[in-house]
Amino acid sequence: EGAVIKAPSFNGEQLFRIYKKEKTEDGISVEAYPIFFDSKNDCFLTDVRPTVKNGQEALNIMLAPNKKYSAQSDIVRKATAYYEYMNLMEAINGDNANSFLNRWGGEILYDNFKIIVNERVGGDYGVELRYGKNIPANGITETVDMSEVVTRIYPKSYNGYKLSGNGYVDSPILSNYPTVKAATMKFDNIKMREDAQEDDEEKGVVICDTKADLDRALTEACKRQFESGLDKPKVTIEADMVLLQNTDQYKDYEILETVSLGDTIHCLHNKLGIETDARVIGLEYDCLTERVTSVVLGDFKQNYLDKVAGTVDKIESVIT
Repeated sequence: EGAVIKAPSFNGEQLFRIYKKEKTEDGISVEAYPIFFDSKNDCFLTDVRPTVKNGQEALNIMLAPNKKYSAQSDIVRKATAYYEYMNLMEAINGDNANSFLNRWGGEILYDNFKIIVNERVGGDYGVELRYGKNIPANGITETVDMSEVVTRIYPKSYNGYKLSGNGYVDSPILSNYPTVKAATMKFDNIKMREDAQEDDEEKGVVICDTKADLDRALTEACKRQFESGLDKPKVTIEADMVLLQNTDQYKDYEILETVSLGDTIHCLHNKLGIETDARVIGLEYDCLTERVTSVVLGDFKQNYLDKVAGTVDKIESVIT
């Protein structure tokens, strides 16, 4: 207990602090945290206040109590937060409103005594994965969740103005599904001139002088929703690379042996004929063979436009 293990990982050689040990006749098994977790005990913030700082500047101030730790961030937006009598891990990733992730955002990757908090971890290197075929009994679990898919939007602007004509905008892949999946969506950030406040334009509100302007704005807003993935299912794929390696399907999945946490994978569904973007949200890495042995692909990115500009009321009984 308390010892440090140095082992190869998907992001290079890493240090891990043992916190739990179990000894049997067959040997010893341990569980360990990334070494940066030590900062929970030896980097205490009594009164630290990064004020109007970007991500890198804020982290530098927060890590000042213990020079053993360092940080890297590409977050350029500026924010302010107050940290009194809390440890560094709580300040970065706690559930309080002032935590770094709540104030600046970002995603975390640990690299020994350095913490990386970038806008996103991993990258998009054009990796494609084809799924939706007949799959073996073991090795792959594919989950395609259609419950939140919308392929036809009936938009409303601020004050309830509707789109002229048929009143809806269709997804370009509407015909890929057996039925239309319709929803009403309200865009309070689109207003007619007579409804606008003085500072609306400064806040990014779209101001329309005519009904034709409003129709164009609503149509573009709907198209952005589809571009952000509203018309595609949530896909989760769990692949056991060890079980797969002797199967015919392995060639479609072997690329996953080289992925890293946070990477984007373009998932091509053979039956639906659509592409969704999933990310590596979990993986197991064998430090003896130095390769990924299992990986979980999922869709956990939030739809920013949904959160900011629209509220969706599902129309449950739509028949084409």
